[in-house]
Amino acid sequence: MRTRRIVACSWVLVLLLALTVPASAQAPGAAPSGASADIELLGQVGGATLALAVSGQRAYIGVGPRLLVLNIADPAHPVVLGRTGMLPEVVQGIALAGNYAYLAVGLSGLAVVDVTDPARPRVVGSLDTPGSAEGVAVAGSYAYVADSSHGLRAVRVSDPAHPQEVGSCTTPGDAYAVTVAGAYAYVACDDQGLCIVRVDDPAHPTQAGACALPDHARGIALAGSYAYVGCFYDGLRVVNVSDPAHPHDVGGWDAPGMEVRGVQVRGNLAFVADGSLRVLSLSNPASPVLLGAASVSGWAVGIALAPDGTVLVACERGGLQLVGVADPAHPTKLGAYAQTCEVWDVACAGNVVYAASIDSGLTVVDVTDAASPQFLAQLALGAQVQAVKAGPGGRAFVATSSGLSVVDVSAPAAPRLLGSCPAGFAEQVALQGSLAYVASGSDGLFLIDVTNPLAPTQVGRIDTPGQASDVAVAGSYAYVADREGGLRILRVSTPATPSEVGSYPTAGNARAVAVRGTYAYVAAAWAGLLVLDVSNPAAPRLVQTLNVHGNCVDVALSGSLAYVVVGDSVRVVDVADPAQPRELASRVLPRFVRALAVCGEYIYVADECGGVLVLRYAPPRRYVYLPVIVRN
Repeated sequence: MRTRRIVACSWVLVLLLALTVPASAQAPGAAPSGASADIELLGQVGGATLALAVSGQRAYIGVGPRLLVLNIADPAHPVVLGRTGMLPEVVQGIALAGNYAYLAVGLSGLAVVDVTDPARPRVVGSLDTPGSAEGVAVAGSYAYVADSSHGLRAVRVSDPAHPQEVGSCTTPGDAYAVTVAGAYAYVACDDQGLCIVRVDDPAHPTQAGACALPDHARGIALAGSYAYVGCFYDGLRVVNVSDPAHPHDVGGWDAPGMEVRGVQVRGNLAFVADGSLRVLSLSNPASPVLLGAASVSGWAVGIALAPDGTVLVACERGGLQLVGVADPAHPTKLGAYAQTCEVWDVACAGNVVYAASIDSGLTVVDVTDAASPQFLAQLALGAQVQAVKAGPGGRAFVATSSGLSVVDVSAPAAPRLLGSCPAGFAEQVALQGSLAYVASGSDGLFLIDVTNPLAPTQVGRIDTPGQASDVAVAGSYAYVADREGGLRILRVSTPATPSEVGSYPTAGNARAVAVRGTYAYVAAAWAGLLVLDVSNPAAPRLVQTLNVHGNCVDVALSGSLAYVVVGDSVRVVDVADPAQPRELASRVLPRFVRALAVCGEYIYVADECGGVLVLRYAPPRRYVYLPVIVRN
């Protein structure tokens, strides 16, 4: 009996040891097992609004990789009723039928959401389509998915939990939007115009006709014998579809240099999303006439029409905007749900994340609960917000299209602008002491004294040969990622007269740079992650290149690890030995990953359309088996 107890306890000890030995104990060069599972996605907030639909007094909008349900009974004060968990991709299109919302979810295909309880919408079914699902329409027991390069897919949804593709039809161009009427599906086919597909036999959809249009077809609405097609820079085109086999372009309205995407028709009015909301008269369908326009926040891309006459506008960077059109010549903004954001950069300080949100300004997010980050505030800065760094004294330093702004964030829920300084079209900022170093594209590098945050002052500037997109500062040197100009090393010991002392011509565009000790790590686009020895700033030397097989656009350092943005993924790289960088883990994220920041155990990611993502890297465990000696 004693022998059995010793053996059992010994195996428990072995198991405990196995669970506590990190992957770093692997032999150098060993490939991690199941590396992609080691980066855990904990939480998400915000994101672009690219799609919407309406039913009664409820609006359904995509916000990044989630569906939100809102009560719009009072258009001036829309209220969130519920939201789904994270979907694998950003919501591109929404169609409603009965108690279900059907979502086009990009590369993840079709998702079916039960919205019976608006407070708890839940995904009940999904189908991965071969292309990228950009739009969806539902008719009867079938959903029709505009699947980009893979045309139109017909999906049986009579059992919403188990959608099943039954047929497909190749379209002449990439399928971006679809609407169905009777026996026909009308598809916006990008550079090939309008395609009409016969779908009375969903198992065998066939092309009935097509109509070439002047520009990329992205949105579509039907009314009577006409299809109204949003054609990007060529405005709204009107196509006579009375004979589906022979549709023909009969006229249109030219947008003033804007991207027309969304379009809806009610009566003799057309509502067009081209960044703003345009209201057109269709008294003569062949010759639409502009009646009025409403400026909305954050670039209008989609339209839905509520039963009470309110126009709902999906704004890519501004959420949901509600507009009254009782007087079509003077549309009036009624209300908005704007707790959304496209995110281009992030910075972190303690339990707070600061997000550079382009048109929305500076967004402040509480990440105390990593699984459920919460919006605290947004501060408009009167310019496009490109990047942000958290500084000492409760301040955030923000790179905008007008230069540098200094924001007081000591009360995170109430940020306020302290001062600003012109610095070209600022793309990124770094801090050291009382100076902010601002990378400003074709204007090079600005050195700004921020001793007085109410009046930051330029003290120096130096041009660079390329486009200064990022900067890191260490000691007396600034390291500038200069895109086509490679890495530039500048002496900044005398801020009024910075001077270049060395450079390295990267094979790909130098997009971002991080420095530690005598090494610089450069995110060099398709050339990968470059490790440079900068111990002699006048003659930087390539030590190693890590081929990451994608577009490498950002890098951050923490301990012995480099965190790298590659395409739509985040990679973790062991750089304990700079001459032998090793990729340890990777995680694919919703879409358009731009930047990241690392604070403690958390990785905060700026996903342009997916919002702010919270991740954590957990090194994989290694099992260690120890010999056990058992004595009687």
